[in-house]
Amino acid sequence: MAAVSSSAFGAALSSSRLLLVAGGSTAGRATVAATAALALARSNRTLLVDADHPAHGMEDVLRVPIPVTTPAPVALPRCSAGGGSLSAVQLCGPTTRSFLEGLLGAPEWKRLLEQDSGTKMAASMGIPIAELLSVLDCIRPPPGVEMPIALARLLTTCTQEDYVVVDAGAAALAGQLQSVPPAVASGLEGFMRFTQIMKLLRKAAFPSVFTSGFNLLVGKDMREEALAQFGATLGHLEELHTATTALAAADKSMLLVLPRHPGPELQRAVERVVDNLQPRCVAFTCAGGLHDPNNAGRPDWLPPGPEVVSIPLSDGRSSQRVTGVETLS
Repeated sequence: MAAVSSSAFGAALSSSRLLLVAGGSTAGRATVAATAALALARSNRTLLVDADHPAHGMEDVLRVPIPVTTPAPVALPRCSAGGGSLSAVQLCGPTTRSFLEGLLGAPEWKRLLEQDSGTKMAASMGIPIAELLSVLDCIRPPPGVEMPIALARLLTTCTQEDYVVVDAGAAALAGQLQSVPPAVASGLEGFMRFTQIMKLLRKAAFPSVFTSGFNLLVGKDMREEALAQFGATLGHLEELHTATTALAAADKSMLLVLPRHPGPELQRAVERVVDNLQPRCVAFTCAGGLHDPNNAGRPDWLPPGPEVVSIPLSDGRSSQRVTGVETLS
């Protein structure tokens, strides 16, 4: 093994405002994320985000309740000794999915179409109303977007923190935090451009007699409700576009947590994980009693690129876990 410098961990912590901590739960990922947040909180305003839905193991590490959606201060001894502070929050998948479903407004559009004027409009277009309603039933956010969207929305309101440490979950979930925001932002940008083009085409191509006939067919009330619903949906999508664009462009680092002595299968998988996540640093963990400073270098099987650090962890079942995390930080 090649020797490494323990300063790699500190460099990974402070190199970016947003630190994503990824890895398996058995490797002590939540403990490492809490350790990183406590270390930064000694002299900086720091936010710790538990995005490992649905496991949410951060409360077990810190032994304090962590609220959902809205950050709250975490009072731990010495965490603000250098003038810093620590707050924590959990991201909630079901809450975010409900937000996205409400944002798309499918129930409201169904309600409008089920009105008598909506049925007449569908009939005039030669489309059975049942087919239009079935299309609306398919308008749902795709799976896997909840945590990235929740994090993007959170960061739009948490702008005063110097650092944000995210317990990002397993490698696949952490990868979604990296890949979903730019994809959503790009898709929403294309949609909003399309709506602008359609507005221009509608004004240029639809004669006033057609517009008057359409208004007579659907009725003034439905037309006004539909316009209001479309405006509300478009406004929410613009807010979501702003949030996801900001997260996609945010200065961020990835810290990958791995067990010091993984099996052969994990060793083979690490190369793909490192290539996908591009971590700034790999933190190898082991039980404190098994930690060997003379054997804490870079394993030969680890792909080149990220720096490495070895972190001894206390027994997770110990009542002294919080004290151990503080000492480690």
